[in-house]
Amino acid sequence: MRARGTTLRLMNRHRRYEAEGCTPMEISTAGRSSTFRGVVEERLPDALFRVRLTEASRRIVAHVDATPRRNFMRLLPGDRVTVELAVRNRARGRITRREGAE
Repeated sequence: MRARGTTLRLMNRHRRYEAEGCTPMEISTAGRSSTFRGVVEERLPDALFRVRLTEASRRIVAHVDATPRRNFMRLLPGDRVTVELAVRNRARGRITRREGAE
């Protein structure tokens, strides 16, 4: 059973969503997507890749988004990719597009 304060907070949050006319997910991700270009450095286990971001000059661990995976996109070291960074952990990302070899 939830405490009374938690329930009131959740009710206020839903009222705010209704007032702004959008869903909770749209508010939580609005204006936070950060897309970078990078180069795949190495392939890691469990369908993960180490990607070096070109603009930010740092390395992250990324997985392939569902849409390219459905179209059977094969990634090799040296491929240029577009990566969307996670909101909560900037060391993790999602590969959204393959742009070809470097």
